[in-house]
Amino acid sequence: MTVVMVTDASLFLTEAMCEKWAICLVLLRILLDGVDLRDDVDDIPYDVYKLPTPRPRWRLLLHSVPPTSRL
Repeated sequence: MTVVMVTDASLFLTEAMCEKWAICLVLLRILLDGVDLRDDVDDIPYDVYKLPTPRPRWRLLLHSVPPTSRL
């Protein structure tokens, strides 16, 4: 069985460390106001985690169903 170690850029591994231990580094992507930002490549606001998140789609769908249909 093959085992693959995968991490994102938040672990701050150097390229040499990834090569030494055969770790696959995956860069996260953030969609912000319609702009696709790549972690460790593009400038991402330091307080991006404080931004409001959109409401989940399932909640929007639930509220669009008439109350009598929910029974």
